[in-house]
Amino acid sequence: MLAPMKLLAGLLVALVLSAGLLTAALALLNIDPGANRPTVEKLPDIHLPGVLDTDPVPLPDSSWSKPVDAGHHRKPERYTLTGKTVPATEVCLVSRTPGLAHGDVVRNTKSAGDGRFAFAGLRRGNYELRVWNDGRLVERNIDLTHDLDVELFDVRIPHLRLSLSQAGTEPKQLADAVIRLVADGRVLGEGRSDARGVVELHSVPAVKAECIVRVGDRELSQPVDLSTRPEQVAVDFAR
Repeated sequence: MLAPMKLLAGLLVALVLSAGLLTAALALLNIDPGANRPTVEKLPDIHLPGVLDTDPVPLPDSSWSKPVDAGHHRKPERYTLTGKTVPATEVCLVSRTPGLAHGDVVRNTKSAGDGRFAFAGLRRGNYELRVWNDGRLVERNIDLTHDLDVELFDVRIPHLRLSLSQAGTEPKQLADAVIRLVADGRVLGEGRSDARGVVELHSVPAVKAECIVRVGDRELSQPVDLSTRPEQVAVDFAR
């Protein structure tokens, strides 16, 4: 009975000793994982050409990356100048813009039968519009910033002869009458008729006007068209 007990006790002692030795061995083998290991440095990211990268790469702030200003390549704007003056009159346009053919005649034309004229394809700038009439020059300054329509009627008739008549009235009855040509509230010319009922006026604006005649206590009125620069006009108050 004692022999088995001794054998069991010996086995227990052997197990205890083995456990202690195993614990000591494990303690000796328990080395810090980071100790005595070589240090590996992280290399910078390399982006190879042609390889798609999901991260956006900012472009350098250079001139080629900036938007192009289209204004530098925009064609200069062009405008049209139209107008009306007396018919069949020489009209020309002179540049008054520094650096833009300054002082040169840039366009010239002749007004149509109704007095209309037009200059197309003009650049923005300052111009001088000139109209000649019987050697007399009329000028007007034009600041062209958009399409423009003007009127230039300060053209005059050097010599105008008005012949007065009225049905049932002898010419002598219209003698010594006071004649006035009026347009837009201003008197364009005035004079007195002779014994034949004729009056001659000078340097009369070539426009549509009203001929007003005062004979004694009577006053007669008749519209007259001088825009065609007539030299003689028959004014019949019977109409």
